[in-house]
Amino acid sequence: MNRLPANLFLALLSLVLAACGDTSSLPATGSSLRWPGAEWEFVEPGSVGMDARQLEAARDYAFRPERNTQGVVVVKDGAIVAEWYAPNRDASSLGTSWSMGKSFGSTMIGIAIDQGLISGLDEPLSRFYPDWEGDPRGDIRLRELLQMRSGLRWNEALDDPYFHAVELDQLGASLSRPLLREPGTFWNYSSADSMLMSGVVQSVTGRTTGEFAQENLFGPIGMEADWWVDGSNHTMTYCCLDATTRDFARFGLLFGRGGRWRDRQVVSREWVDEATTPQEASPFYALQWWTDLSATVGGKPVRAFVARGLHTQNIYVFPELDLVVVRNGVYTRLGNGDPIRVGSNYLSTLGPATWEDDQFLEPILKSLDPTADASPFAAAAAFAESQMVDPMAPLALEP
Repeated sequence: MNRLPANLFLALLSLVLAACGDTSSLPATGSSLRWPGAEWEFVEPGSVGMDARQLEAARDYAFRPERNTQGVVVVKDGAIVAEWYAPNRDASSLGTSWSMGKSFGSTMIGIAIDQGLISGLDEPLSRFYPDWEGDPRGDIRLRELLQMRSGLRWNEALDDPYFHAVELDQLGASLSRPLLREPGTFWNYSSADSMLMSGVVQSVTGRTTGEFAQENLFGPIGMEADWWVDGSNHTMTYCCLDATTRDFARFGLLFGRGGRWRDRQVVSREWVDEATTPQEASPFYALQWWTDLSATVGGKPVRAFVARGLHTQNIYVFPELDLVVVRNGVYTRLGNGDPIRVGSNYLSTLGPATWEDDQFLEPILKSLDPTADASPFAAAAAFAESQMVDPMAPLALEP
């Protein structure tokens, strides 16, 4: 897919987003809400105001053979209302995140801030990388890193394949890049920037980001996940988290409900708001989350944000609707089975030949309101997909 110029898209998109209204509305939380335990509760769509026939239209779209969909889960009001899988796959089948992992990495930064391990997003990177003290790169703010505005050299299309497939120390490679632009002045999608989150978390916790996540994120929300590490045991915070489609939905529900899980505030509501609120200068992106255009339901705009990954690994979150939709593509973990990016251990997914977010989501939204409109998703989704690169394709690796 051709990559669209970020600044041109930004200027056009900002005009449309100006009408989207308040972006901080989140549903109230409390003991009356339904929450999954070790297992999810299943309810009939009609019991939560959804039309089952419309939901089937979303299934028909997602599971056309050329779309290579492995699993879809639709969660409304804390329960699963629809769940579909490809032949020979089921609820226990692992999917992978690809760049959805960036949203998980950002969340671990937020939790570290909540715990007082990081004072805030205005911390300079030299605090976490002492070797950058006195180096202009050390003045990059954590906020600028998470916004994809670090100014560090990176070309996703050219650099990512070698970085992902060959580098044994991906954190070291991320740190070796020179500064090309003034931090905070230019948006550039960069998996290497996202990899730097791994070292930030490790520097303040003394543990890998994956270990910190197990205690402070995965465990509290009942999610089982394998977060890949590079050959030097650095959690790959730009990608590569394996979980079931149901468990990815847990993460979406956490953010849809303001960072709360039952009686525990896993990550602060303030972080959820900041991480998913569009930047003025980059209205399509926040802190490692894609802040897509609002849809229209019941004649009113409803906010949506998305954790996005290569080949349409997506978690769509509609906070005002208490609605989460997850789509995973067909995934195979290659090699010896260990989530360590060395040797023949690779991630392999099949991308859809065609995919339009608005065509997939509109039947789901129409199941709530026949007049719903998901068309605003089209432009933002197309731009997001254009920024992502399959790191395995240029190498033509075989299982």
